[in-house]
Amino acid sequence: MIKGWLDFLDTQTKDDLLTRFGGPWDFLGDWLWPNATAEGMDNNKPQALCFNNSYRVFNLRTAAKIARMLNRTADAERWERQADASAKAIHAKYYNAADHNYADGSMSNLAAALLAGVPPANERKAIFDKLENEILIKRNGHIHVGITGGALLFKLLRDEGRDDLIYSMTSQTTYPGWGYMKANNATTIWEMWEKDLPGHSLLHSSYLYPGAWYIDGVAGIKRDPDHPGFRHFIIRPPHLNEIQMQWAEASFDSPSGIIKTHWQRQAGRLSMRVTIPPNCTATLQLASNNGAVKINGKLVSANTKGGYRLVAGTHQINTVMP
Repeated sequence: MIKGWLDFLDTQTKDDLLTRFGGPWDFLGDWLWPNATAEGMDNNKPQALCFNNSYRVFNLRTAAKIARMLNRTADAERWERQADASAKAIHAKYYNAADHNYADGSMSNLAAALLAGVPPANERKAIFDKLENEILIKRNGHIHVGITGGALLFKLLRDEGRDDLIYSMTSQTTYPGWGYMKANNATTIWEMWEKDLPGHSLLHSSYLYPGAWYIDGVAGIKRDPDHPGFRHFIIRPPHLNEIQMQWAEASFDSPSGIIKTHWQRQAGRLSMRVTIPPNCTATLQLASNNGAVKINGKLVSANTKGGYRLVAGTHQINTVMP
């Protein structure tokens, strides 16, 4: 299925760039961003081409990772070559160097390009800074993407550990946002960010992407990309202060067993209890700090790449957070 999908996209690609294909309701790009109904569909506009091209590169890079895990080296190398060539073509055609953005400069196009690895390494920080500014300054901490763009945006921010930016967007109570829906007596997620538009469903699967953050952000249970199946995984409490979030408790039924976390911040200190399933290990990652770290009552130093190694069982962690 993966190969068939990528082979089809190849038939719609010219000079390493995906071209517009399909009918009037195809090639949508992002969908139902704030004010989308008033602005109209954009699937014939450059921003949709840029977005869909970045998404194709993300598809290629994901497929290549899967192929390497399956020892299908030839497929992996071909898809990696295609991804790199298309990333260069996207950057050359759609990047605005003066403003560090892509196409229309939207949050969705910035996120899609960054997630797909389109920017050259020396440009990436400036482009990510542009995305951060788009969220915190231009949009005053609010989200400004639709269904597809939001999924890519949240995956990017989860991978980058930017819990602060996700928290900003999910905690707003004014338009647009989930809190705005709640403030307007919603009991389910709406189809669109707006209230009471004609043809507007009040029960829809539109903006579900915070859900994954509850596990790998709020709960701090993250997969390790080098160890599929959660035989080894990462524990990282969210990088938020205690004013933003004081505690969380969760369990996750992973393919290797149930993982549990319970953390609390109080007076600058972090207390955390973690349960690792049998025959599994984890790496505990904490925010940079100069305070002492205790695991099961004993002072410890980082003992593995990226943090502290935890074996199967239940562990109590205490530390002073920055």
